[in-house]
Amino acid sequence: MTEFTSPLVPPVALQILMGVCFGDSFTSDGKFDGSEPDPPVPSGTSPRYGGRFANGYVWVENLANDTGAHLLDYAVPGAVTDTAIWPSKVTESSFVNQVAIFQNQSHNFNPETTLYSVFFGINDFSASAKDGDHMVEAAEALLGQVKLLMESPTRARSFLVIDDYGRDITQELTPQAVYRSRHTRVFNGLSEMQQEYSKLRFAYVDFAYLWDGVLKTPGYQAFGYNNTGYCSPSSTSSVGACADPEHTFYWINGHPSKQTHRIMTDYIEEVLVKCKV
Repeated sequence: MTEFTSPLVPPVALQILMGVCFGDSFTSDGKFDGSEPDPPVPSGTSPRYGGRFANGYVWVENLANDTGAHLLDYAVPGAVTDTAIWPSKVTESSFVNQVAIFQNQSHNFNPETTLYSVFFGINDFSASAKDGDHMVEAAEALLGQVKLLMESPTRARSFLVIDDYGRDITQELTPQAVYRSRHTRVFNGLSEMQQEYSKLRFAYVDFAYLWDGVLKTPGYQAFGYNNTGYCSPSSTSSVGACADPEHTFYWINGHPSKQTHRIMTDYIEEVLVKCKV
């Protein structure tokens, strides 16, 4: 199904009062500094509901709603793990930058009731097409930020780390060897940290299995979709959008629809409850 490393307690048992998330457009709620997001409703012809690259809540908002947690979202569209690794992404946001913004706000959250979610990789892979394969370095950068969050003053203890660009690894953008190098290093690195720091709890979720289930077997119809395409013709205008967004895999090209985000959340929650080592 997917990798899961114990002893992260499932959300139904772990009292999550606070959620802090870092990532790119798949995770962004339209605010980049942890502030209160706008409602996920359309405005004019913009396809970005409340600033999101989706026509509704994104996966992490669903997770917060399901657990009753207060969410601080620092994700920024286009973000990579570390811009120092990718010259072509030097002007974009990064995990490094987002953690700095979060820590500069001097929050004092209880580490026992705060879950930190990390979802990067898509834009690192696209950068590798221009800048060469530095995916292991990107993995090390991700692990470095996790370690930073574990230290004072944050003292984070619970992490949800997500990957999805192993999805459909036959795609030209993500050859299997490139994907596996990052995937393996991140997972093994988290496992090593958990062995060194007994209080660390993390889950690693790979959406490759979900994407392959829709795009390959059992196929999109098994999930209630009419096709595997997208609905909105662009990321700037919804004029000419499809008539049935409720049954479309993507909303904007390459970006999950609200229904897909809901399935992503359900998948995460099922993994947290059922998958343990």
